[in-house]
Amino acid sequence: MSARTTRLGALLIALLLSIPASALAAPDRHVFYNLTSDEAWRAGMALGHATRALEAGYAVTVFLNVRGVYLAQQGFATDRAGGAPDDLRGQLGALIDAGAEVMLCGMCLRKAGLEMADMLPGTVKVDCARSLAAMSAEDTVVISY
Repeated sequence: MSARTTRLGALLIALLLSIPASALAAPDRHVFYNLTSDEAWRAGMALGHATRALEAGYAVTVFLNVRGVYLAQQGFATDRAGGAPDDLRGQLGALIDAGAEVMLCGMCLRKAGLEMADMLPGTVKVDCARSLAAMSAEDTVVISY
């Protein structure tokens, strides 16, 4: 190796060591789960994945639309989610308690004949503009189930 290459390498290392750790930290990360079904296996997979993402430090939004809005209905009968210890509504409530945002499609609620009074506490009814803004934010990855 030439002396010039060695000096260049040393300079590069010095520059990298001078960068504060905060500048190297990952930017805010957000995962948006688009859940369109009340079917236990599919919903259980989505909510389980959302739980793991939240535990890993991601900001999490679960968007319940089409038949997915039924998952947030108080008293809606769900079965076990692929052997998961909690029922789906329990998983949804745990996500809310842990800081996830749970959005409900307003148009879908209307089509299903549901009111916000029927829904789990902590859920938020949203319109198309709000869900679209959340889905299309620069720091967001969308996963659909």
